[in-house]
Amino acid sequence: GSVARPPKLERLLADMGEALESLNAVIKGLVQQQHELHTSLDQMGSELLSQITGVQMTQQSFEDRAGELRREREGLQRRISDIDSNLEQLRAEAAASAQQERQLREQLRSTSAHFEELISKIVAEQDSRLEEK
Repeated sequence: GSVARPPKLERLLADMGEALESLNAVIKGLVQQQHELHTSLDQMGSELLSQITGVQMTQQSFEDRAGELRREREGLQRRISDIDSNLEQLRAEAAASAQQERQLREQLRSTSAHFEELISKIVAEQDSRLEEK
C-alpha cells in the first residue's frame, strides 16, 4: 500500500495547505469588500442621481420664471413706449394749443383795439352833433 512520505514533504504539504486556506480567507474577505463597495457605490450613485434630478428641476423652475419675467418686461416696455408716444402727442398738442391761444389773444387785442377805435369815433361824432345843437 501506502507510501510513507518523508517528514519534510509532510511539513511542506501542511504549510502549503495552511497557506492556501489563508489565501482563500483573504480572497473571501476581498470579495466581501468588493461586494460592499459595489453596494455603497450603487447607493451613492442613486442618491447623487436623485440630487442631480432635484437640481435640474430647480434650474428648470428658474428658467421658467426668467421666461415669465422676460415676457412681463417686454409687455412693460411696450406699455412704456405707448406712454412715451402719448406724452409726445400731448406735448405737440399742448404746443399747438399754446400757439392757438397766442393767436386768439392777438386777435382779441386787435379786435378790441378796432372796436375801441370805432366807439371813439362814434362818441366823437355824438359830441360833435351835440355841440351843433
